[in-house]
Amino acid sequence: MTGTKATTYGSTRRRIGRIGTYGVAASAAIFVALLFAVPTAAAAPMAQAVVLSAPYHGTVTSYTNSWSTAGCGSAAILTRPFFHPTTGLAGLSDQAKGPACTKNPLGASGEASSGFFTLFPLTLSKHSVTIVVVISIQAELQARDSAVTCVPSALNASCYSEAYAGISGDAYLYDQTIGAYWFPTTFWTGAFVQAYNYTTCYTGSCSSFGAPSESMQVHTTAALTIPATRLHPSDSFYLYVFFSGTVISSVGVDAASISGGSTSALLNVATNGNGIDIASITIT
Repeated sequence: MTGTKATTYGSTRRRIGRIGTYGVAASAAIFVALLFAVPTAAAAPMAQAVVLSAPYHGTVTSYTNSWSTAGCGSAAILTRPFFHPTTGLAGLSDQAKGPACTKNPLGASGEASSGFFTLFPLTLSKHSVTIVVVISIQAELQARDSAVTCVPSALNASCYSEAYAGISGDAYLYDQTIGAYWFPTTFWTGAFVQAYNYTTCYTGSCSSFGAPSESMQVHTTAALTIPATRLHPSDSFYLYVFFSGTVISSVGVDAASISGGSTSALLNVATNGNGIDIASITIT
């Protein structure tokens, strides 16, 4: 069975200087000039940073949810993706299972993914800016694999079981007026875990290899820096921030049968202290 759902809604709501060799009089003149120049430079106004934080106003967020299953596998969106502009908090949670079962001798699978995409309207008054988006991420990832028993029914056969959970996110600046994009020069690489076991039989001789079950707790803060030049301040600008997660769990065979064992994958970025905090957006 398969299912998909997506919704979109708006809510108020990334000289050195050098003096050469001069005569005494010339050097004295330069020294006097510097006495007058330094206070003037110090008094010059410095560019002030604009810092945006929750509550965010005028944001628009779209959401995606998708899942699919085969055989006796299962998949679920445990917590539908969300973003709250009043707090800057967001999250999502997905799960998939792929058990070995006699009802589906050829295998089973489950896959789920979800995400959110938020637009932050920005007013840019200069032709060149640097935008820094600070985001805190707390997440739990699990990929569990209990190796199945593979029974070949031919000289050449194979069995597999695998699980995967991952999350990624990014941000970029978009000029809606002219359709131009500016991307970050610093990144969050995302996080994932995986587990698997493969058995291959060739002319009656079988061998297996795999990776054990794996889990991860993510506690990190990412600063995405977006340098943008050649801007037209009169244009309409949006900062796009998005996160998505995927879980996959499956078992399968070719010219073989399987028994016992199962796989499962979990991504939790929504409960038990987990979540995404879009802490600030700084424009200089």
